[in-house]
Amino acid sequence: MSELQGRGGSRAATLLAWVAIGLGLYLYFGRLGASPLQAGSEAMYAAHPIHMLESGDYLVPRFHGKNFLDKPPLSLWLIAASYSLFGVSEWAARLPAALISLATVLVVALWVRRRSGNRAAWLAALVLIFMHSFWTSTRFLAADALLAFTVTLSVLALDVACRKEGGRNALWGALAGGALGLAFLSKGLVGVVLPLGAVGAGLALDRVWPVRAGRRAPAAAAVLLTLIVPWHWAMTHRLGAEFWRTFYWENQFLRGATSRYGTTRNPLYYLFATAWAAFPWSFLLPGSLRRQKSSSAPLGWLLFGLAFWSVLAMKRQVYLMPVFPPIAILVAERLDREESDGLPGARRVWILVAVVLVLGLVLLGWIARPLAPFTGWSALSLLGAALALELALVLAAARGPSRFAFVAGIALACGLCFLAVEHVNQTLERYDPVPQWGQRTRLECRAGCDGFLIHLNTYNLEFYSRFAWIALDHPREEFPERTRYRKGFFVLPSSDEPILAELPIRSDVVDRRPWLPGNWISRVVRQGQSPVESISLVRFEVLAAQPSPSAP
Repeated sequence: MSELQGRGGSRAATLLAWVAIGLGLYLYFGRLGASPLQAGSEAMYAAHPIHMLESGDYLVPRFHGKNFLDKPPLSLWLIAASYSLFGVSEWAARLPAALISLATVLVVALWVRRRSGNRAAWLAALVLIFMHSFWTSTRFLAADALLAFTVTLSVLALDVACRKEGGRNALWGALAGGALGLAFLSKGLVGVVLPLGAVGAGLALDRVWPVRAGRRAPAAAAVLLTLIVPWHWAMTHRLGAEFWRTFYWENQFLRGATSRYGTTRNPLYYLFATAWAAFPWSFLLPGSLRRQKSSSAPLGWLLFGLAFWSVLAMKRQVYLMPVFPPIAILVAERLDREESDGLPGARRVWILVAVVLVLGLVLLGWIARPLAPFTGWSALSLLGAALALELALVLAAARGPSRFAFVAGIALACGLCFLAVEHVNQTLERYDPVPQWGQRTRLECRAGCDGFLIHLNTYNLEFYSRFAWIALDHPREEFPERTRYRKGFFVLPSSDEPILAELPIRSDVVDRRPWLPGNWISRVVRQGQSPVESISLVRFEVLAAQPSPSAP
């Protein structure tokens, strides 16, 4: 840490950096089990490994009673290993992603240290740890956290293999191929396309050709195929054409080329999404886009990643996970250059960040009154105080030259904002009956039950109940075909309970609870409506078929 105490550095800055790192470790590891699973992708990734452990089938995941062939299984295997070691819990479900994200931060920091020195490495670590969407995606999306790590490894290994003159060709080729193989097993073809495109773009920016490509490529290809061919063979042997159609055609091609799995967004979507997802560091990014003397791989990585995701039809903010590491690298190296050269720093940028924070505080004050009945005033006050602290530190950074202490302080303030957001989320748990209902149905269904969802996406029920819940779009037509047992449960909006009278069942409402839908903030702020809905847990028994009257 001696470099941190040069120009613009001090023991206080060093201490502040360590405090920020400590807060980051607490955010990523200390609260893994503090909140229930989210109903969407997190529940999906957490439920698959349970069925793997119970059935002993680690090859074909199942969800909602069907084969799940959307993604390769590496992230599911890691969660299953965590369950085996620590038991099934929210904490164990989130632990692999937290460890993987910490590994991503370490790889980025070591790479930057090699490129630009110790201080730049610390800056890169702080920027990446306290990037809001990197933190949230780490907690809730294991596959995307794993993709970010394996793409980072792949870009680093490929860039060295393409530029390093000396060394054993087979070794560098094997390292690059191994990293690409892990990236493929994380999320499919994108794990190979992103690193190859990133390194290729970096080489093009530097106007250099890869060295010894003919000698290293065969080893890379051999290791890559060694890692992915056995999985393809086993899946083909088990499922035949279903695997190739579902995995490659539907989820690798149609997912990117059509709007089948989501709404098509504007090609510029990721420019605005990046500004929000990486705030406040994203505001420093435009001035960080420059070629590097050693390697322009981070710049090529960012540019190719944004271009690649932008041309695809389906766009989601979480897809930015693999481009957060190059953002951290580029921003950190810019801040380090400004401090090393005694430059005035990004004053205009910090002022713009301050303006955004002021607008955020004004917005928070405007929406606080309608939100307080649900979140509580203490949670909103804590969030406001954290934003105010961040604003004060940003204004201090705008007044003088670039200082490591200011950056470390801003990172720490970002972490306090994350804690405040977590506190807000915890106050809303009383509107989520799913964990209790899941545990209740699990106890009552030891001998087997059917579970059905009507007009709801509470998919985390599968994690808590340990059996499949099937969504019924048309209950009257689908229920007879999807029923396996003579008893089970429905979860549905309380207003939809009359639908059950149309089914051949005897039912009774076990529980009704208040529930907040995903768009509840919009309904409160924009429409002035109460966002609370009522959902019901209903137990049912299938009526015995009535014998037909005998012919006279």
